[in-house]
Amino acid sequence: KKAQAVARPYNQKKKIKAGIETEKKLAELLALTKKVDYGELTKELELLDQLVSNMQKGVLEPLLESVETIERRMKAYRTALQGDENMNQSTKDVMQEFESQHDPHSQNHEEEEDGSDDGGEDGDPEVTAVQQRFLDRLTHFFDFQRIAEERVSTVDPQGKIAGMKVKAHSKGIEEKNGTFKAGYRQQDIKGKPVRHLTDLYQAAEAAKPEFETFMNSLVNSVAGLSRADLDIAPMKQRARASQKAREEYTYRIPGPAESWLYDILRASVICKSYKQMSEVNKFLKENVHIVECQNRFAMPQFDGYRDILYYISVPYKDELAFVCEVQVHHKEFKHYFGVNSHKSYFQPYFAGPFRDPIENLQDLDMLLQVGKVDDNLMEFLVQATDSNQLKLFARIFFEQLEETDKSLELFRRVLTMEESSFGKGHVITGSTYQYLGRVLLSKGDADGALLYLNEATSVFSAN
Repeated sequence: KKAQAVARPYNQKKKIKAGIETEKKLAELLALTKKVDYGELTKELELLDQLVSNMQKGVLEPLLESVETIERRMKAYRTALQGDENMNQSTKDVMQEFESQHDPHSQNHEEEEDGSDDGGEDGDPEVTAVQQRFLDRLTHFFDFQRIAEERVSTVDPQGKIAGMKVKAHSKGIEEKNGTFKAGYRQQDIKGKPVRHLTDLYQAAEAAKPEFETFMNSLVNSVAGLSRADLDIAPMKQRARASQKAREEYTYRIPGPAESWLYDILRASVICKSYKQMSEVNKFLKENVHIVECQNRFAMPQFDGYRDILYYISVPYKDELAFVCEVQVHHKEFKHYFGVNSHKSYFQPYFAGPFRDPIENLQDLDMLLQVGKVDDNLMEFLVQATDSNQLKLFARIFFEQLEETDKSLELFRRVLTMEESSFGKGHVITGSTYQYLGRVLLSKGDADGALLYLNEATSVFSAN
C-alpha cells in the first residue's frame, strides 16, 4: 500500500503547480530568445532549464529506485505468503491486482505505452533498465561539470581566486613514506587520539561553543560580511561520519579511521568578491592553526564545484583542540551551480588517496561512451595493469550495474595484483577480500564469502 501511495501520483502524471508554472515560463522565455538576441539572459535561461532538468532527475530517479525496491520486497513477501494455507483471500486479491498493474510484461504497462522497455531509451537488449538509469545519472553528473566550467569563467574571469595562495601551518599532514602525522589525529576530551565515534562526538560537543565564537569573530572582522553570510551546520550525522571514515580513511596509517574525520564541526562563509575571500584567508592564517587547506578554484572537486577549504585546529578547555572544517564560497558561483544531487551518489568512487580523480573521471566517461558492459569492454579491462582502475569498474559493476559475474572476475584479478604488490596483510588488500565476500554472498555462496570476509576481518583488526 505504501508503494502504491508513493507511485500513484507519478503513474497518473500529476505535477506540483509550481513545477508546471516553472516549465511553462521557461518554455515561453526560451521561445522568445529564438526570435530576439537577449545576450547573457539567454545563457542564464538555458542554465536554469538545465538545472531544473537535473534537479528533477536527482529527486525522481532515487524515488523510483526506492519504489522498485519496495515492489521487489512485496513480491518476495507474496511468494512467502502463498505457501501459507491460511493466507487471507482478500490479501491475495490485492497483491495480484498490484502485480497486474505493475507487471513489466502487461499490455497496459506505462513503459510499453511510451514505446520503451528494459533496454533503455535506445532499446538495446544488452542494457537493462537499472544500467540505463546509472548511465543517465552519469550523463547528468558530467552536465554539472560543464555548468561549473561555464560559471567559473564569469565569476573568476581573470583567475584571481584560482591564483590565491593558501598555506597550512602544518606543512602537510602526510609523510614522505605515505603515512600521516599522528599528532594531527582528532583528540578526545582527555587529549588522547580518538578511538571511535563516541570519543569524537564527545570532543565535538565540548569544542562547539569555541568554534562558533571563532567563526562569528571571523565574519565580524571582514568588511562587508555579516552573520547572514555565515552558516554553521549541525553536527555531521553519525551514520554519514561512519560511512566517510570507512570509505576515505580506512587506509590511513596510523588509525583508527575515525580519528581523521575533520568535518564533524563545520561552517560555510559566503563571500561576494575576491577581496572578501582574500581577507578571510588572511584572518585564518593570522588567528588559528591551519591543519590543511586547498584552493578548489585552482584544483576543483571531482564534480566540478569550486570553493576554498580549510581544516582549522580550534583550542578549547586549556590545552585541548578540535579540528573543524571551514568552506569559503563565492556567492555567485554557489548560487548558479545549484545543488548537485549526484555528488553523494558518485562520492564513494572518488574516496581514497590512491588514484587521481581525473583518471576516475576519464574511466567514467569511457563507460558512458561505451554505453554498456560488453565483451569488448571486459577484454580491455582484463588486460589492464592498473589495479585501481580494475577495482573502480569491479565496484560499479557490482554496486550499480548488476553485473555480478563480471565484477567477480575483476575483483579476483585485482586481488592477485594487490597480494603481489602490497601483501596479504595490507588494508588495501583487505578491502578487496571484503568486496569478494560481498559478491559471493550475493551469489548465494555463503561458504566462499565467509572465507574472504574472515580474511578481511583479520586484516582490519591487525591494522
